[in-house]
Amino acid sequence: MYIKLQTEDQPIYGLVHIDVNGNVYIDISYYKDNFDQSSYIYQICVDNDNHIYCDLHDYYVLNDNKVNKGKFYNYNKMEELEEKKEKDNDSDNDSDNDSDNESDNDSNNDSDNDEDNDSDNEEDNKNLYDLVDTKYYYEEKDTCFFLNLEETDKSYFSFYDSGLNTGIDVSERENGEVLSLYDTMLYESNNNIFRSKLIGDPSFYILKLFDDGRVRFRELIDINSENEYIISIDRSGNIAFTKQ
Repeated sequence: MYIKLQTEDQPIYGLVHIDVNGNVYIDISYYKDNFDQSSYIYQICVDNDNHIYCDLHDYYVLNDNKVNKGKFYNYNKMEELEEKKEKDNDSDNDSDNDSDNESDNDSNNDSDNDEDNDSDNEEDNKNLYDLVDTKYYYEEKDTCFFLNLEETDKSYFSFYDSGLNTGIDVSERENGEVLSLYDTMLYESNNNIFRSKLIGDPSFYILKLFDDGRVRFRELIDINSENEYIISIDRSGNIAFTKQ
């Protein structure tokens, strides 16, 4: 995804990178002739006052080391998936019952199957929804559930996209062991196309980048703390987030 950066003249467009630890970068290498500097990749960081800023450094994002991404679906798709899941469960139950009827111990088998089905349904629901606390993630009431991610023992973040050709890869970074303090949501034409989420405990913040140059940022547990910014870059290559 490219994000628009305002300048004193015509806007430029930075390429958004994300590393395996959830950190977000903006790459303006395409415009390197416009700026007199040694590096053109900025990392979005958070200071001690809970404000975002861009740190310019020699960041190397290695695009040949990609990780698996899950997919998210909107609520209409989830309704279809729920119906399919119910049909599959009904079919499984019928099959189990037919098998039980052929057994000499109908009542015991029925009881066992009920317990097994309850356990299976609970596990199915857990896998289906990958439930999150909507008290913190109010966006998820209107946007999506997350599904189908294969994680490794070394994973700290889960990554999801819309299943479309978003062109967003998650890559390893040289000397990039520091975990991001924020979860990230990326939007193209106001559509949520990508999501990162810390595994386990909630992140401290949530960062939302829009391709039109808007940025929203807040403390995760304080919905009222969300502010919107416009991202810009000056002639010296300094990136600023201007509060709206």
